[in-house]
Amino acid sequence: MLGFKIKRGVEASVERIFKSTGREFDSLSFSWSGKTAAVSFTRYDKGVVARIIFPNIDDNADVPESKHHDLVGFAVHELGHVWFTENKPWDLARQYHGAFVGSLINGLEDPRIEQCVIDSGYVPNGRVLFNHVVNSVLLQEGYAEPDDFKNIPFILAIEGRRLNGYSIPFPSVLPTSPYREDLEWALHQPATSTADVAYTAIELNLRLQQKRQEQQEQQQEQQQDQQEQQQGGGKGDQQDGDQQDGQDSQQQQQGKQGKQKQKSKVKPVELGDALSDQLSDLVPDGRSSRVPIATTISTATFEWE
Repeated sequence: MLGFKIKRGVEASVERIFKSTGREFDSLSFSWSGKTAAVSFTRYDKGVVARIIFPNIDDNADVPESKHHDLVGFAVHELGHVWFTENKPWDLARQYHGAFVGSLINGLEDPRIEQCVIDSGYVPNGRVLFNHVVNSVLLQEGYAEPDDFKNIPFILAIEGRRLNGYSIPFPSVLPTSPYREDLEWALHQPATSTADVAYTAIELNLRLQQKRQEQQEQQQEQQQDQQEQQQGGGKGDQQDGDQQDGQDSQQQQQGKQGKQKQKSKVKPVELGDALSDQLSDLVPDGRSSRVPIATTISTATFEWE
């Protein structure tokens, strides 16, 4: 389907959803001139000015029809932030506790606001719509490894949706994760507001950092034990040499695995980031879809890293 038809179809679908909610909005507009996907909005006493920003898809590009569902799902997800996310607790937590806490909030908040949209009845097929776009991201990006610390926000975003009843095409990584206890604790905490989520994310970060420190200490102890064994085995027999060869081989294998994990990228927690990556080849002139754009109509913009 040509790009301009996809654009008009997405706008028509989202406008129907927007009007069917019965909520008062001053305006809803769309922008297809950006290099990223996001939503900008300003809340007022009686309504909201909202603008949904999409990647700059070429009007003449041949766009798979499945992307229509992805774009609509992304737009409704972002409207969920407009309806149900409170900016202040999120911004303060990120400011005082760092970017990783901000990402943890993102991973916990996304399943929460999607469930709020589903429960609200604003979108009759909300669960199906969200499930489709989430699985589209998963099939494109793949899932994270159970011990991939930097992708814990992504794991939270997926496992939270699994708990909400989504059909996920990958098995859960929690059973084999060294952070299982802490992640399951976070996923089962009260989440009636963004403030609840921010509190959970701050506490989770403390638990994860403590766990990580314990892991590093254990690794140091193991390395010291290995060094002592190597130093004490200089006068050993051939059996000792064979054992050392086995240890060397194991260390080399662990080193290769470590390098592979270091090469793994940070997976996009926010659907807009993943969508921008998927549509990058449809941007005019083949330019990257991840160049940020400037907006002037809003004091709050969801463009998560």
